Amino acid sequence: MNIEDVIGLYDGFHFGDELRMLNRYASEVTEGVIVAIGSYRGQTDIALALNAQVPVYCIDNRSGSIGEDYPFGDADRVEWMKNVLAFGVGAKVRPINLLSKEVAEVWYLEIGMLFIDGSHDYDSVMSDLSSWVPHVLDNGLIALHDVGNETAPGVDEALKRWSKILTPLDRANITAIYKGEFYGGNY
Repeated sequence: MNIEDVIGLYDGFHFGDELRMLNRYASEVTEGVIVAIGSYRGQTDIALALNAQVPVYCIDNRSGSIGEDYPFGDADRVEWMKNVLAFGVGAKVRPINLLSKEVAEVWYLEIGMLFIDGSHDYDSVMSDLSSWVPHVLDNGLIALHDVGNETAPGVDEALKRWSKILTPLDRANITAIYKGEFYGGNY
């Protein structure tokens, strides 16, 4: 399987250029682990894991995002597992079905790449950034979904608060990747 197969998994859910970009950057992570917040049915998780050299932790409490029209729930967990297994990345991914903030409170692994696509309201994005950035390696990657998306203004509002330590690196459609510059924990 390749990234083009992943793109075809759910037509119109994520843009092909976004998934290609995430796949490319994830394949270059050699230190720490990759953490993805928000999984739905696994399309981005698979894109991240397909060529990854490190484990990919997929965090989603399966209750959906504020303002989303998609019905989230236990059925998505089954579809997620089917997709992960069909794409042969079951040995690379580690699902965690809890709230992101709860997981971050007990997290101990260094993160080479963090992908945030959980709830898109300002408070949720700020919580995800505040909870997870301390675990990201200096010069680690932070990717956010729905950047510049007028239906999710909370993402851009939160990014303004973090702009001093997040250097824009790349962007495809509404997903942007930043290099984190945390030197000395100043976040």
